[in-house]
This record gives sequence, C-alpha cells and structure tokens, in this order.
Amino acid sequence: MAPFAEIATISPWFWLFRWVWVASIVRFGCWCQWVVGAGFRVVVDTVVIPRSPKEAKDWNKLLKETILAISAGADSALQIYTLKVEALIKLHRHHEADQVLSNAPKFEEEDCTKFYGPVCHANLLVVQALVDLAAGRIDEALEASQMAGKIDSNNKDVNTMLLRIKAVMDSRSKGNELFKAAAFNSVLLCNRAAFRTKLGQFEKAIDDCDMALNIRPSYSKARLRRADCYAKLGKWQASIDDYEVLTREATENEEVSKALREAQEKLK
Repeated sequence: MAPFAEIATISPWFWLFRWVWVASIVRFGCWCQWVVGAGFRVVVDTVVIPRSPKEAKDWNKLLKETILAISAGADSALQIYTLKVEALIKLHRHHEADQVLSNAPKFEEEDCTKFYGPVCHANLLVVQALVDLAAGRIDEALEASQMAGKIDSNNKDVNTMLLRIKAVMDSRSKGNELFKAAAFNSVLLCNRAAFRTKLGQFEKAIDDCDMALNIRPSYSKARLRRADCYAKLGKWQASIDDYEVLTREATENEEVSKALREAQEKLK
C-alpha cells in the first residue's frame, strides 16, 4: 500500500476520500485507507479498530494503526488516543502511554460525556487509571476509576480496575508495615518486587529479587518472581535459567515446568 503522500499525488480524489476517512473515525471509531490503482480503478481497504482492546490480539498492529490515524488528521478523535494508550500499556511502554495521554485532546468533564457519551468517557478514565497506576500514582488512579464508575456504573472494566487498585493498595500497605516492623531483608524485598510487578515496573522488581536472592539464595519465591518478570520483558534465556533452577529444586511442580517449556518455545 502506497504512503498517503504518494496517494495525494496520484489522484485528485484523495482529499475527498481523506475527509470521509477522518469523519468516519470521529463518528464510528473506524477508518478507510483509500488506494488508487492503475487507470481509474479505486481499491478500498477498510480497517476497523475495535472500541475495546480486548477484541484485538495484535497490540503492535493496533498501535501502528492509531499512529497512522492521528498523523492523517484524526488528532481530535479521543477514541483513537484511548486505543493508542491502551496498546502502549499492553506493550509495557508505560512512560510513552503517559506522554500520549497528556497530549490527547482535553475537554471539560460534562463536555466529554456530551460529545463522546458516557461509555467512551468512562473508558477514557479507566485508561487514565491504568496509566496512573503504572506510574505509581495510586491515589489518582483510584479517583479516576471512581469517577468512571459514577459515569457508567455498568462498565465491567471499571469494577476490574477498582479491584486491581485495591490489591495494589493492600500490597503497598503491607509493604509499608513490613518496612517499619522488620529489617531490610529478603522477604521485604520480595514483597516490594510483587508490588512493583503489579505496577508493570519489571526491571525494578528484578532488582529487588536480585537483592533478595543475594541475601537468601534458596529463596524460591523470589527466583520465581524474577523468572516471571524476565519473561514479561522477553528476556527468555534469563527466565529459562531461573526456571531450570526451580525445577531442580521442585521436580514435581507442574506450574514451573509448564512456564519453563513456554519460555523455551519463545526462545526458539
């Protein structure tokens, strides 16, 4: 498919097509990519972006297509920004997601609900909560989720988000209590690693697990958490190394054996 700049030089109909294309984004959350072929034949390749990222499996493709839509003129379509941020979160690119959300169109609360409807507004707030949670802004994440619940009380994603925030807050509270009550030991480090894992801070979680294992090399819980974090970052060999140690220590642990096989398959 030719780039848009090339399409514009091929056919004078491009700008009409482009107007219809951008209008479809704002109205329906989808777009059409128009390509002019040989002679006067026009080929239309329609790509529909699901409103919920749960309907999409290829997050890299979703991210690419939202970038294409925004660069082509849909820079006021809040739905497209929401999808882009969700794709970045799924790809564990939390800092970029935070930046994209800060550059998204800004509306007053009432205007946002009026223009886009309660469902879209609630979804945006859920995405905002995800970004806040990944950045460690737990109180802000809770506030955004509660507001989303008021706007759309039937939104299942809101309830899921509230449960996730509660789990993170419980972990934070437990970690703070342990920090005050105990020395800086392997258990505390592993608990902090669990908290950081829930925030998507996998590199920091690995650092905590490293320190915990330096203190207590046989601490299998810390090694298992580190193996999981390596897998989430796509560091398959490091993940395999930890899983192999764990399988030698607990040969009958089917869950660890399964995780090892999966990591080995990814490395091929």
